[in-house]
Amino acid sequence: MWSGAALAALACTGLLSLGVAGRAGASIASTPLRASHRCVVDETAGFRPATITEGKDTSLRVLLHNCTATSLSLELTQYGDLVCLVADPFVRRVTVAAHKTKVVETEYLAPTCAGRGHITASVSATSGKPLASRTARVVVMAPSSS
Repeated sequence: MWSGAALAALACTGLLSLGVAGRAGASIASTPLRASHRCVVDETAGFRPATITEGKDTSLRVLLHNCTATSLSLELTQYGDLVCLVADPFVRRVTVAAHKTKVVETEYLAPTCAGRGHITASVSATSGKPLASRTARVVVMAPSSS
């Protein structure tokens, strides 16, 4: 396992790469650590579907890929706004085996208010040291009146 200090050092040297991608047409905002794309953990997150009707389900799917020869222990924190509702932060401990991909999926129920929302997925060392974060956006539409 990589220690929190070792992961923080990797992040500072640009060896930790974090990216967010949603479905076609999804709006994505991101905060890269550095321009380096050398891989230790590559996070891909997006809402599926990225556009939903009020009261319907959507999932935030996060893929954590470890391309190192050592297992990584990380904390995945998700928080944000779903249009008119606040999604309080919650933390999951995630272990990603060497040369493996871990899928973490969280279901959300769209609120009964139309608009744009976002959830930020942040990865940190188990010591709590932030390593990187990305934001996935979702659009909630009013039901059609047919």
